[in-house]
Amino acid sequence: MFNSVRNWTVFFFVVLFAGRIGDGDLRGDSINYAAISRNVLTGDNPLILTLNGELYMNKPPLFFWLNALCIKIFGATVFGAKIAVVAAVAGIAWVLYNLSKKLFDDEDIAVATPMMFFFSYIVYKNTQMLKMEALLSFFLIACTYFLVLYIQNQSRVYIFMAGILMGLAVFTKGPVGYSPFITSFFFVFFGRGIDKRKYIADMFLMLFISIPVYAWWYAYVLMKNPYFFDHYVIKQNLARFGTEESETAYYAVRPMWQYLKYLFLHGIYFTPFAIYGMVKLLRSRYTSETIKFMLVTVGVYFVVIHFVKTKEHRYLYELYLFASVFAAYGFVRLLKRNVSGYVRPAAIVLLSMFAFMPPVTKPTTYDALHFAKQTAEVRNLPIVAAKSEITNPHDIAAMDYFVGKYLVERPKGTAYIEIVNKKTGIFGAERLYEFRDLAVYLVTPKGSAL
Repeated sequence: MFNSVRNWTVFFFVVLFAGRIGDGDLRGDSINYAAISRNVLTGDNPLILTLNGELYMNKPPLFFWLNALCIKIFGATVFGAKIAVVAAVAGIAWVLYNLSKKLFDDEDIAVATPMMFFFSYIVYKNTQMLKMEALLSFFLIACTYFLVLYIQNQSRVYIFMAGILMGLAVFTKGPVGYSPFITSFFFVFFGRGIDKRKYIADMFLMLFISIPVYAWWYAYVLMKNPYFFDHYVIKQNLARFGTEESETAYYAVRPMWQYLKYLFLHGIYFTPFAIYGMVKLLRSRYTSETIKFMLVTVGVYFVVIHFVKTKEHRYLYELYLFASVFAAYGFVRLLKRNVSGYVRPAAIVLLSMFAFMPPVTKPTTYDALHFAKQTAEVRNLPIVAAKSEITNPHDIAAMDYFVGKYLVERPKGTAYIEIVNKKTGIFGAERLYEFRDLAVYLVTPKGSAL
């Protein structure tokens, strides 16, 4: 039933992230990812990713394919680019609730788990943007949930499901998708109520099941472009671990204590409750094998991310994901609040706020390109953009996403809309929008009619 606590919890977070999704912006990696996703629809081969007319070999394609499907349905807008992330949010909230309920059999802790996760600054910030973290986290936490069910019931059906989900995680963001297998391997040293020989065999079965999910695409791309291995494996993945010096050296190398700094600065709401929850559980007389598995998962993931030399704060996204069950346990046990009783009214209030909040126009963001395209369509005018004058790759990606096809040379004897560097401008033309480094002008040559 819809009035169940679980469904209201999922609904709350869907409203939180989807309520004003169209009012956001796409910038940096987000606009690049949006352009790559649209190119899946407009390019010659949807299996080959491209960005700004060049091959894009930095990431696997699943994230972009799902975004492309949403763009096909909802259009090349900010909403169309981000709606897949909202779907991932719904999945994460649903799985976190069920995982926590399975671990603790407590409604309040189950509700508090997605709350502790999504309300964390690093998680909220990266979820608001068009990033891979939400989709990756859905596959990882769903895989972890089936592994918890396997530890409880020893059924290989759960191993099959976990293997598929781990394969989808690898298909989303590469080697980090293997983290459930790594944590499962280390659990052998801490688990007490398991048949270790059968357990290890089943973990390798999970690994083998995952491989066909993504291996076919890697083989296809490698046959199409042998340079893919050198670029993707060596210069994109191994370089982040400091094993290869390449053009990816632009990645900032941060000190070993950087994650502790992030947790102190941005996790002050989350970290104390997580530590309290873990310590309280470790001191209890009875700690179930499934809770031990989650503790090992948190510990192993925290150690593994320290080998990544860039120490980006977004790598803590999945740490918050796994640790959220302990933060929720600590929060509920320490404050002794009836969290589940507030979720329904909170969802209704949040929905009402978004419903009555006036829409926001964004003439100073890349979304102005969408307005420019609408103007061109209404007036039946061509759009012109000279790429020789626009050198910022994010600006080019934004034009590819919001505008699509456009002329690179000015037409003669007819009016047109032109996108230029705002420092250059167009003398005598009507400026429609100005945003970032770009400006949009309506150019009307003498004798032409609109």
